[in-house]
Amino acid sequence: MKIDEEKIKNEYAKQTADFDKSKLDELLNKKELLEKFLHNKKFIQLKQDLVDLYSLISDYAKGRYKNVPWWTISSIGAALLYLINPFDIIPDFIPVLGFIDDFFVLSLCIKMTENDIKKYKQWKEQNSVN
Repeated sequence: MKIDEEKIKNEYAKQTADFDKSKLDELLNKKELLEKFLHNKKFIQLKQDLVDLYSLISDYAKGRYKNVPWWTISSIGAALLYLINPFDIIPDFIPVLGFIDDFFVLSLCIKMTENDIKKYKQWKEQNSVN
């Protein structure tokens, strides 16, 4: 039995891109999180990476960007879903500690998909409307 990777990839991307973006915005704008990390360069980069991950999966789901392996779509989707899921390994309501697992999952995803993210960002720059 042959697995239709393209079909699985498309369905996974659509499901992930359909989540409520306001939850992502809420996560990025939590007051205590921003107060703690606002001037931290690593956090600022991580926040931009999160926006790039969402943008990549959104463009993929909308059919604008298809040059990405199924593994990358799956990894990004799983990481984004983990971030918005209230049931974490360490619950988010615990100040500071509650976000450690989220940062770990996000950082791991970024590291694993780094090359594909770079390719996507190059594609996005070349195809942006000026």
